Amino acid sequence: MLIGIFGTGRNGSTLLGRLLDGLGETYVHPVEENFLSVFDDIAKLGRVRGETRFNSRSRALKHLSEPVSSELLRKYYAHSVNDLFGRFVSKCACTAKQQPFGVEDIIPEGRHLAADFYPAYLQALAARSRPDVSFKHHSFKTIETPFIEDYLRVFPGMKCLHILRDPVTTCSSAKRTLMERKHYPASYLGMDWLVTMIDKRWLPHARAIFRHKGDSDHLTVLYENLTKNPAHEIKRIADWLQVGMPPHPTELTVLHDCDLPEGDMNPSRAGVITPKKAVSDLQKQAGYQEILTEREIAYIRFKTAPFLAEFRYDVSGESAPSRFSLAAQYLAVDEWEFMHCHNMKWRLRGLRGAIYRRAHILV
Repeated sequence: MLIGIFGTGRNGSTLLGRLLDGLGETYVHPVEENFLSVFDDIAKLGRVRGETRFNSRSRALKHLSEPVSSELLRKYYAHSVNDLFGRFVSKCACTAKQQPFGVEDIIPEGRHLAADFYPAYLQALAARSRPDVSFKHHSFKTIETPFIEDYLRVFPGMKCLHILRDPVTTCSSAKRTLMERKHYPASYLGMDWLVTMIDKRWLPHARAIFRHKGDSDHLTVLYENLTKNPAHEIKRIADWLQVGMPPHPTELTVLHDCDLPEGDMNPSRAGVITPKKAVSDLQKQAGYQEILTEREIAYIRFKTAPFLAEFRYDVSGESAPSRFSLAAQYLAVDEWEFMHCHNMKWRLRGLRGAIYRRAHILV
Protein backbone atom coordinates (compact mmCIF):
# COMPACT_ATOMS: atom_id res chain seq x y z
CA MET A 1 0.00 0.00 0.00
CA LEU A 2 1.22 3.47 -0.93
CA ILE A 3 0.23 6.28 1.44
CA GLY A 4 0.62 9.97 0.58
CA ILE A 5 0.52 12.63 3.30
CA PHE A 6 -0.53 15.89 1.65
CA GLY A 7 -0.16 19.32 3.23
CA THR A 8 0.76 22.89 2.38
CA GLY A 9 3.96 23.12 4.39
CA ARG A 10 4.07 24.63 7.91
CA ASN A 11 0.79 22.87 8.65
CA GLY A 12 1.88 19.86 10.68
CA SER A 13 2.70 17.23 8.06
CA THR A 14 6.08 16.58 9.70
CA LEU A 15 4.41 16.24 13.09
CA LEU A 16 1.83 13.86 11.64
CA GLY A 17 4.49 11.74 9.96
CA ARG A 18 6.49 11.43 13.16
CA LEU A 19 3.45 10.50 15.21
CA LEU A 20 2.49 7.88 12.59
CA ASP A 21 6.02 6.49 12.53
CA GLY A 22 5.92 2.91 13.76
CA LEU A 23 2.61 2.03 12.10
CA GLY A 24 2.34 -1.70 11.55
CA GLU A 25 4.62 -2.84 8.70
CA THR A 26 4.74 0.73 7.36
CA TYR A 27 7.81 2.75 6.39
CA VAL A 28 7.10 6.44 7.02
CA HIS A 29 9.64 8.40 4.98
CA PRO A 30 10.90 11.27 7.18
CA VAL A 31 12.15 13.54 4.37
CA GLU A 32 9.69 15.78 2.53
CA GLU A 33 9.65 14.96 -1.18
CA ASN A 34 8.47 16.37 -4.50
CA PHE A 35 7.65 13.50 -6.81
CA LEU A 36 5.34 14.05 -9.76
CA SER A 37 5.96 17.75 -10.41
CA VAL A 38 9.70 17.06 -10.37
CA PHE A 39 9.34 14.06 -12.68
CA ASP A 40 7.28 16.14 -15.11
CA ASP A 41 9.96 18.87 -15.24
CA ILE A 42 12.80 16.41 -15.71
CA ALA A 43 10.93 14.53 -18.45
CA LYS A 44 10.23 17.76 -20.32
CA LEU A 45 13.32 19.89 -19.64
CA GLY A 46 15.99 17.68 -18.12
CA ARG A 47 16.01 19.97 -15.05
CA VAL A 48 13.72 21.20 -12.29
CA ARG A 49 12.31 24.72 -12.49
CA GLY A 50 12.34 27.13 -9.57
CA GLU A 51 8.55 27.23 -9.33
CA THR A 52 8.56 23.46 -8.88
CA ARG A 53 11.27 23.53 -6.21
CA PHE A 54 9.31 26.22 -4.35
CA ASN A 55 5.96 24.45 -4.79
CA SER A 56 4.54 27.59 -6.35
CA ARG A 57 3.50 25.82 -9.55
CA SER A 58 -0.04 25.29 -10.74
CA ARG A 59 0.41 24.41 -14.42
CA ALA A 60 -0.67 20.93 -15.52
CA LEU A 61 1.62 17.89 -15.50
CA LYS A 62 1.75 16.55 -19.04
CA HIS A 63 4.87 14.36 -19.19
CA LEU A 64 4.34 11.74 -16.50
CA SER A 65 4.11 8.87 -18.99
CA GLU A 66 7.57 9.57 -20.45
CA PRO A 67 10.64 7.66 -19.21
CA VAL A 68 13.46 9.52 -17.42
CA SER A 69 17.09 8.44 -17.13
CA SER A 70 18.60 7.38 -13.82
CA GLU A 71 21.31 10.01 -14.34
CA LEU A 72 18.81 12.87 -14.22
CA LEU A 73 16.86 11.37 -11.33
CA ARG A 74 20.02 10.80 -9.33
CA LYS A 75 21.06 14.40 -9.87
CA TYR A 76 17.88 15.66 -8.26
CA TYR A 77 17.33 13.06 -5.52
CA ALA A 78 20.95 12.89 -4.29
CA HIS A 79 20.14 15.61 -1.77
CA SER A 80 17.10 13.73 -0.40
CA VAL A 81 19.03 10.48 -0.03
CA ASN A 82 21.94 12.24 1.65
CA ASP A 83 19.51 14.10 3.91
CA LEU A 84 17.89 10.83 4.99
CA PHE A 85 21.21 9.22 5.85
CA GLY A 86 22.93 12.30 7.29
CA ARG A 87 20.07 13.67 9.42
CA PHE A 88 18.41 10.45 10.53
CA VAL A 89 19.96 7.06 9.75
CA SER A 90 23.48 8.01 10.88
CA LYS A 91 22.25 9.81 14.02
CA CYS A 92 19.46 7.66 15.41
CA ALA A 93 20.66 5.20 18.02
CA CYS A 94 18.77 2.27 16.48
CA THR A 95 20.19 2.82 12.96
CA ALA A 96 23.59 4.45 13.55
CA LYS A 97 25.46 1.25 12.68
CA GLN A 98 23.86 0.91 9.23
CA GLN A 99 26.24 0.97 6.29
CA PRO A 100 26.37 4.37 4.51
CA PHE A 101 24.42 4.60 1.28
CA GLY A 102 24.03 7.14 -1.48
CA VAL A 103 21.77 7.83 -4.42
CA GLU A 104 23.55 5.26 -6.64
CA ASP A 105 22.54 2.56 -4.15
CA ILE A 106 18.91 3.66 -4.28
CA ILE A 107 18.23 4.46 -7.96
CA PRO A 108 19.31 1.70 -10.39
CA GLU A 109 20.68 2.33 -13.85
CA GLY A 110 18.22 2.64 -16.69
CA ARG A 111 15.20 4.65 -17.74
CA HIS A 112 12.26 4.89 -15.35
CA LEU A 113 8.54 5.58 -15.50
CA ALA A 114 6.97 7.57 -12.68
CA ALA A 115 4.46 4.83 -11.83
CA ASP A 116 7.28 2.33 -11.22
CA PHE A 117 10.04 4.60 -10.00
CA TYR A 118 8.57 6.18 -6.88
CA PRO A 119 7.29 3.02 -5.15
CA ALA A 120 10.66 1.38 -5.89
CA TYR A 121 12.49 4.48 -4.57
CA LEU A 122 10.64 4.33 -1.24
CA GLN A 123 11.13 0.58 -0.97
CA ALA A 124 14.87 0.95 -1.53
CA LEU A 125 15.16 3.72 1.07
CA ALA A 126 13.23 1.63 3.59
CA ALA A 127 15.38 -1.45 2.97
CA ARG A 128 18.62 0.52 3.36
CA SER A 129 17.47 2.42 6.45
CA ARG A 130 15.89 -0.50 8.32
CA PRO A 131 17.02 -3.82 6.79
CA ASP A 132 15.85 -5.51 10.01
CA VAL A 133 12.19 -4.63 9.33
CA SER A 134 9.95 -6.12 6.62
CA PHE A 135 7.77 -3.31 5.32
CA LYS A 136 4.57 -3.96 3.36
CA HIS A 137 3.44 -0.34 3.17
CA HIS A 138 5.28 2.89 2.33
CA SER A 139 4.32 6.44 3.20
CA PHE A 140 5.69 9.80 2.07
CA LYS A 141 4.78 13.45 2.64
CA THR A 142 4.63 16.17 0.02
CA ILE A 143 3.49 19.77 -0.55
CA GLU A 144 2.24 18.98 -4.08
CA THR A 145 -1.38 19.75 -3.19
CA PRO A 146 -2.38 20.99 -6.69
CA PHE A 147 -1.53 17.57 -8.15
CA ILE A 148 -3.53 15.14 -6.04
CA GLU A 149 -5.56 14.05 -9.09
CA ASP A 150 -2.30 13.25 -10.89
CA TYR A 151 -1.18 11.09 -7.96
CA LEU A 152 -4.45 9.18 -8.08
CA ARG A 153 -4.08 8.66 -11.82
CA VAL A 154 -0.46 7.47 -11.65
CA PHE A 155 -0.91 5.37 -8.49
CA PRO A 156 -4.42 3.84 -8.56
CA GLY A 157 -5.57 2.78 -5.11
CA MET A 158 -3.16 5.06 -3.28
CA LYS A 159 -4.34 6.22 0.14
CA CYS A 160 -4.40 10.02 0.56
CA LEU A 161 -4.04 11.38 4.07
CA HIS A 162 -4.70 15.12 4.19
CA ILE A 163 -3.60 17.39 7.01
CA LEU A 164 -5.15 20.84 7.18
CA ARG A 165 -4.44 23.76 9.50
CA ASP A 166 -6.12 27.12 10.00
CA PRO A 167 -4.71 29.17 7.10
CA VAL A 168 -3.82 32.13 9.34
CA THR A 169 -1.63 30.08 11.68
CA THR A 170 -0.21 28.18 8.69
CA CYS A 171 0.83 31.42 7.02
CA SER A 172 2.08 32.91 10.28
CA SER A 173 4.42 29.94 10.66
CA ALA A 174 5.51 30.16 7.01
CA LYS A 175 6.31 33.87 7.22
CA ARG A 176 8.22 33.39 10.47
CA THR A 177 10.34 30.67 8.88
CA LEU A 178 11.00 32.47 5.59
CA MET A 179 11.39 36.09 6.63
CA GLU A 180 12.31 36.05 10.31
CA ARG A 181 14.52 32.99 10.53
CA LYS A 182 15.94 32.61 7.02
CA HIS A 183 15.85 36.33 6.09
CA TYR A 184 14.35 35.73 2.65
CA PRO A 185 12.44 38.52 0.85
CA ALA A 186 8.66 38.40 0.51
CA SER A 187 9.05 37.58 -3.18
CA TYR A 188 11.31 34.57 -2.53
CA LEU A 189 8.69 31.81 -2.53
CA GLY A 190 7.38 32.11 -6.06
CA MET A 191 6.68 35.79 -6.77
CA ASP A 192 5.05 36.20 -3.34
CA TRP A 193 5.15 33.90 -0.35
CA LEU A 194 1.53 34.62 0.69
CA VAL A 195 0.04 34.02 -2.78
CA THR A 196 2.02 30.77 -2.97
CA MET A 197 0.81 29.59 0.44
CA ILE A 198 -2.87 30.45 -0.11
CA ASP A 199 -3.60 30.45 -3.85
CA LYS A 200 -1.18 27.72 -4.92
CA ARG A 201 -1.20 25.41 -1.90
CA TRP A 202 -4.00 25.87 0.68
CA LEU A 203 -6.88 26.52 -1.71
CA PRO A 204 -6.00 23.69 -4.17
CA HIS A 205 -5.74 21.37 -1.19
CA ALA A 206 -9.10 22.46 0.27
CA ARG A 207 -10.77 21.97 -3.12
CA ALA A 208 -9.27 18.49 -3.51
CA ILE A 209 -10.46 17.49 -0.05
CA PHE A 210 -13.99 18.55 -0.96
CA ARG A 211 -13.87 16.73 -4.30
CA HIS A 212 -13.09 13.50 -2.48
CA LYS A 213 -15.32 14.02 0.54
CA GLY A 214 -16.70 10.60 1.48
CA ASP A 215 -14.14 8.72 -0.64
CA SER A 216 -12.82 5.74 1.32
CA ASP A 217 -9.28 6.30 0.02
CA HIS A 218 -9.12 9.81 1.54
CA LEU A 219 -8.97 10.92 5.15
CA THR A 220 -8.57 14.45 6.52
CA VAL A 221 -6.94 15.36 9.83
CA LEU A 222 -7.07 18.85 11.29
CA TYR A 223 -3.80 20.00 12.84
CA GLU A 224 -5.67 21.49 15.76
CA ASN A 225 -7.29 18.13 16.60
CA LEU A 226 -3.99 16.30 16.15
CA THR A 227 -2.18 18.46 18.68
CA LYS A 228 -5.03 18.37 21.21
CA ASN A 229 -5.65 14.62 21.10
CA PRO A 230 -2.89 12.86 19.13
CA ALA A 231 -3.70 9.35 20.37
CA HIS A 232 -7.29 9.60 19.13
CA GLU A 233 -6.28 10.94 15.70
CA ILE A 234 -3.51 8.38 15.19
CA LYS A 235 -5.90 5.55 16.10
CA ARG A 236 -8.44 6.95 13.64
CA ILE A 237 -5.79 6.87 10.90
CA ALA A 238 -4.54 3.37 11.81
CA ASP A 239 -8.11 2.06 11.75
CA TRP A 240 -8.70 3.69 8.35
CA LEU A 241 -5.53 2.09 6.96
CA GLN A 242 -6.28 -1.20 8.73
CA VAL A 243 -2.78 -1.44 10.16
CA GLY A 244 -1.45 -1.75 13.70
CA MET A 245 -1.02 1.29 15.94
CA PRO A 246 2.47 2.75 16.47
CA PRO A 247 4.01 1.61 19.77
CA HIS A 248 4.16 5.23 20.98
CA PRO A 249 1.38 7.14 19.21
CA THR A 250 1.83 10.36 21.21
CA GLU A 251 5.60 10.56 20.75
CA LEU A 252 7.61 11.82 17.77
CA THR A 253 9.82 9.11 16.31
CA VAL A 254 11.50 8.34 12.98
CA LEU A 255 12.63 5.27 11.02
CA HIS A 256 10.04 2.96 12.58
CA ASP A 257 10.00 3.90 16.26
CA CYS A 258 13.50 5.30 16.68
CA ASP A 259 13.92 8.30 18.98
CA LEU A 260 14.52 11.62 17.25
CA PRO A 261 18.20 12.54 16.94
CA GLU A 262 19.43 14.79 19.74
CA GLY A 263 19.11 18.48 18.96
CA ASP A 264 16.55 18.08 16.18
CA MET A 265 15.59 21.69 15.49
CA ASN A 266 12.16 23.17 14.89
CA PRO A 267 12.25 25.09 11.57
CA SER A 268 10.18 28.07 12.76
CA ARG A 269 12.88 29.70 14.85
CA ALA A 270 16.57 29.07 15.43
CA GLY A 271 17.27 27.52 18.82
CA VAL A 272 13.83 25.96 19.32
CA ILE A 273 14.22 22.21 19.87
CA THR A 274 11.50 19.99 18.41
CA PRO A 275 9.39 18.64 21.30
CA LYS A 276 9.32 14.89 21.81
CA LYS A 277 5.52 14.95 22.00
CA ALA A 278 2.73 16.84 20.25
CA VAL A 279 2.23 20.30 21.77
CA SER A 280 -1.03 22.19 21.27
CA ASP A 281 0.39 25.62 22.18
CA LEU A 282 3.91 25.51 20.77
CA GLN A 283 3.66 29.11 19.61
CA LYS A 284 2.97 30.24 23.17
CA GLN A 285 5.64 28.01 24.70
CA ALA A 286 8.26 29.23 22.22
CA GLY A 287 7.29 32.86 22.79
CA TYR A 288 6.24 33.51 19.21
CA GLN A 289 4.65 36.87 18.45
CA GLU A 290 2.16 37.31 15.62
CA ILE A 291 4.17 38.19 12.53
CA LEU A 292 1.32 38.64 10.05
CA THR A 293 0.09 42.14 9.31
CA GLU A 294 -3.61 43.03 9.45
CA ARG A 295 -3.87 43.19 5.68
CA GLU A 296 -2.18 39.80 5.26
CA ILE A 297 -4.73 38.28 7.64
CA ALA A 298 -7.47 40.06 5.68
CA TYR A 299 -6.11 38.59 2.42
CA ILE A 300 -6.16 35.09 3.94
CA ARG A 301 -9.71 35.45 5.24
CA PHE A 302 -10.91 36.92 1.95
CA LYS A 303 -9.51 34.02 -0.07
CA THR A 304 -10.37 31.15 2.27
CA ALA A 305 -13.74 32.31 3.67
CA PRO A 306 -15.85 29.79 1.67
CA PHE A 307 -14.01 26.86 3.27
CA LEU A 308 -13.44 27.89 6.89
CA ALA A 309 -16.87 27.04 8.28
CA GLU A 310 -16.89 23.76 6.34
CA PHE A 311 -13.71 22.72 8.13
CA ARG A 312 -15.25 23.88 11.44
CA TYR A 313 -12.82 26.72 11.99
CA ASP A 314 -14.44 29.26 14.27
CA VAL A 315 -15.01 32.45 12.33
CA SER A 316 -17.76 33.78 14.58
CA GLY A 317 -17.49 37.52 15.02
CA GLU A 318 -15.39 37.79 11.87
CA SER A 319 -16.49 38.74 8.41
CA ALA A 320 -14.39 38.37 5.31
CA PRO A 321 -13.39 41.76 3.87
CA SER A 322 -14.79 42.86 0.55
CA ARG A 323 -12.53 42.90 -2.49
CA PHE A 324 -12.69 46.71 -2.49
CA SER A 325 -11.71 47.12 1.16
CA LEU A 326 -8.90 44.58 0.77
CA ALA A 327 -7.57 46.39 -2.31
CA ALA A 328 -7.67 49.66 -0.35
CA GLN A 329 -5.47 48.12 2.36
CA TYR A 330 -2.87 47.31 -0.29
CA LEU A 331 -2.64 50.79 -1.79
CA ALA A 332 0.48 51.56 0.22
CA VAL A 333 3.75 49.63 0.36
CA ASP A 334 4.60 48.34 3.83
CA GLU A 335 7.90 47.56 5.56
CA TRP A 336 7.79 43.85 4.72
CA GLU A 337 7.57 44.13 0.96
CA PHE A 338 11.20 45.12 0.38
CA MET A 339 12.72 43.66 3.54
CA HIS A 340 15.88 41.61 2.89
CA CYS A 341 16.16 43.02 -0.66
CA HIS A 342 19.85 43.84 -0.38
CA ASN A 343 20.76 44.25 -4.04
CA MET A 344 19.24 45.59 -7.25
CA LYS A 345 18.15 42.15 -8.43
CA TRP A 346 16.04 41.56 -5.34
CA ARG A 347 14.70 45.13 -5.31
CA LEU A 348 13.43 44.65 -8.85
CA ARG A 349 12.01 41.27 -7.92
CA GLY A 350 10.41 42.88 -4.88
CA LEU A 351 8.75 45.44 -7.13
CA ARG A 352 7.40 42.68 -9.37
CA GLY A 353 6.21 40.83 -6.27
CA ALA A 354 4.37 43.92 -4.98
CA ILE A 355 2.51 44.21 -8.29
CA TYR A 356 1.89 40.46 -8.42
CA ARG A 357 0.29 40.23 -4.97
CA ARG A 358 -2.01 43.17 -5.69
CA ALA A 359 -3.08 41.59 -8.97
CA HIS A 360 -4.16 38.48 -7.05
CA ILE A 361 -6.63 40.53 -5.06
CA LEU A 362 -8.41 41.39 -8.31
CA VAL A 363 -8.69 37.87 -9.73
